[in-house]
Amino acid sequence: MNRLTATLGCLVTALALASCAAEKPVAGPPTPSATPTPTPTPSVPSTPSEPQRPAAWTAALPGAGEFENATVLGETVVVHGRQLVAGLNRADGKVLWKVPVNGEVRVSVTKAVVLIEQVSLFQGVDIRSGKVKYRKKHAAGRQNAGITADWVVVPDCAGRTCRVRGLQLPSFKERWHADFPIGTTPNVDAPGSDVTAHYYNLGEPNLVRPAPYVVFGRDTGKERLMTALATATGRPGKTFDAWDQYLTLTTGRLGLMWDERYSGGAIRISGHDVLTGRYLWQQRGWRWDNGGQAGYPALTSRLLAVPTKEKTPALIDLTTGEVRWTSRVKGIPVGLTDRTLLIQVGEFSNEIDLVGLDTANGNQRWQIELPRTMLAGRDQAVAVVGDRVAHEIAGPAVRVNDVRTGNALWTAEGSAGLLGLGPDWLITQSAGADDRIQFFK
Repeated sequence: MNRLTATLGCLVTALALASCAAEKPVAGPPTPSATPTPTPTPSVPSTPSEPQRPAAWTAALPGAGEFENATVLGETVVVHGRQLVAGLNRADGKVLWKVPVNGEVRVSVTKAVVLIEQVSLFQGVDIRSGKVKYRKKHAAGRQNAGITADWVVVPDCAGRTCRVRGLQLPSFKERWHADFPIGTTPNVDAPGSDVTAHYYNLGEPNLVRPAPYVVFGRDTGKERLMTALATATGRPGKTFDAWDQYLTLTTGRLGLMWDERYSGGAIRISGHDVLTGRYLWQQRGWRWDNGGQAGYPALTSRLLAVPTKEKTPALIDLTTGEVRWTSRVKGIPVGLTDRTLLIQVGEFSNEIDLVGLDTANGNQRWQIELPRTMLAGRDQAVAVVGDRVAHEIAGPAVRVNDVRTGNALWTAEGSAGLLGLGPDWLITQSAGADDRIQFFK
């Protein structure tokens, strides 16, 4: 499975937000409203004593290439490989359909169709049969579509204007369009957009959710302009300048913009109401590498965890932009729920542990001692959904723990890599077989 370990670059992220936020921007580095003191917490033993759970089924996908991830919707398992996207039957792993792909690929899973966007081709296929329901070649270069659970919003800038079309799913019938002056590198940001994805997030990967707004962005040569569009009607909000940055949106009106033009790894993070263009708040994060492994933000609809200059996580309230707390425990954010922040600790040594922090106060809840054969800087995948966290351990293997207590629950038998986690399923790559995946209930 591909592990992205480059620095944050132009990663742009956005979350849902109900209504507006603080009036005045907060400048400078995060200042904790409370600085938690780490409390001694018993560690989970490094030698697993939990039971080995066998896979419900194993399926072979020859020619898929390196697996990226896999997710489940209804009765279909959607597997994303570098050279193949496939649909499998959830009950027995029977291959239902295959779509060859190449190059950079974005896969989005909705309730009825799977959307596969390549550099020059955009396709929508039925999630059960694989039948092509929509196919469009990009007229000039990459033009990112905005994809929600019920809509596809496609920019078409091949003519004298940029026409943005709202296509309702699953029929792909055009319900509205909006015209804008021509611009370069157009994109529409929405749930499932690759610029919103947390690079470590394998919790229900590619599963797209509803959103009342999408954001259409384009370059004019001098500025980066953004306009929010009502997903169901195309009605636009106020156009505003995003300062040459990329901004995106999920299910609310808050957009987060990231500015990395500062020296020394500093990142300016600002919150905006994308419907009005109103500036809400500003904070500062930090970009840093740990032996080749980069620190990334971890996100929920209400919280944002970012690395600081001191290489400790800070937790930001998205409603106000205020820092709730800054931890004294050095570590990389690798997963976040509304109750628990997961960080990976251990720098420039062979001691890599997984730590759970309470989002209410930053106190350490638990620490999982991973086998000491794991090297610092190696990307170990982590996924968290609800009260379960799945993570890769030496062996190789994949283990499932209780996210509240850190207690080990079970280990996925015969697994080599984590591909996806859901409320009642786990998908891994088979050990010793590059073209096989395993499904666990």
